[in-house]
Amino acid sequence: MAFSTSISFLLVATVCCLIVSAAGANLWHLPSAAHRQFNNPSMYMLVPPHLNYYHPYGGQFVAPTAQGEIDPKISLDDLELTGRQNSETIRITPVNTECIKTDVATNGYDGCTKGSQAPSGTIVAKFGVADQVGVVALVPNAKRYSKLKITCADVTAANIYTTTSKITAPADTPVTETKQTQVVMVSTGAATVTCSWEASA
Repeated sequence: MAFSTSISFLLVATVCCLIVSAAGANLWHLPSAAHRQFNNPSMYMLVPPHLNYYHPYGGQFVAPTAQGEIDPKISLDDLELTGRQNSETIRITPVNTECIKTDVATNGYDGCTKGSQAPSGTIVAKFGVADQVGVVALVPNAKRYSKLKITCADVTAANIYTTTSKITAPADTPVTETKQTQVVMVSTGAATVTCSWEASA
């Protein structure tokens, strides 16, 4: 079946147009000047100049920083996110048969031993009988905080022990401990305790 020259040129032109149309479907339109900054797809293919990324043939690329901006003693694992763990409330409210001082060998202080890494917070404890014990370990990041101030608003029928002090009334506070400490509360009857802590550099 022979085609005339004009029909052959028409078929070739049609095929060329179809190829260009098919290829043009995958091309992006040029953005306007107003949208060039946010919608240019080529921007997503470029590595930002300050990105700390892995380089297979050498070390990591790190942008230089001014002296004193980053503490070299702090590793990435020690960094705390801003707004996270700022304050915490610890509640210890055992029933009358739990956390008895003389039963520690058999029952332990299960439920009456708590801990916190938060730099500030509140301890609320309520004991029903004498000789109940509650222990709170306050362990804020030692690389960021060197002091821990403990202030009590309510100490009723309880003795509170820290690393260096004994608190029997709110007048015995504030108490300042260095770095990390434990707060041990021992009831002398039906007791309530409300204390707060705040870490500082």
